[in-house]
Amino acid sequence: MEQSSLADGDCGSAAPNDEGGRFLATAAAAQRRGERQQCHADAACLASDALLLPGLGCASLSRNGEVVIELQGIEGEHAMTVADAERLALEEPEQEWCIHLVSLLEDRHYRRHGAGLWRLYARGHGLS
Repeated sequence: MEQSSLADGDCGSAAPNDEGGRFLATAAAAQRRGERQQCHADAACLASDALLLPGLGCASLSRNGEVVIELQGIEGEHAMTVADAERLALEEPEQEWCIHLVSLLEDRHYRRHGAGLWRLYARGHGLS
């Protein structure tokens, strides 16, 4: 199986589900405060203030392989932070939580390994 096929969700949906709606406002507020750090391709771990900006692709948060929140867009108001994902994961810490970032040339998949620690576990060729 290619690494690029490891994303746990369909990136074809345009709207986040109900749980994700409240985090869009939080991400917009973070952007206004100047928290503009985005996820970098060489990062083995995600910083808590990193924005999950999908750009020309999608970003998603999954619980046990099922998409909980899905984001699309290149604007900051369509993003959430890793800290937002962590808050959701803290509600059910015994579950497997993953962040998936799929862009044109690369996809990266991070798994939660305890409080605030999101480690890269797979990398692929993106949508190309």
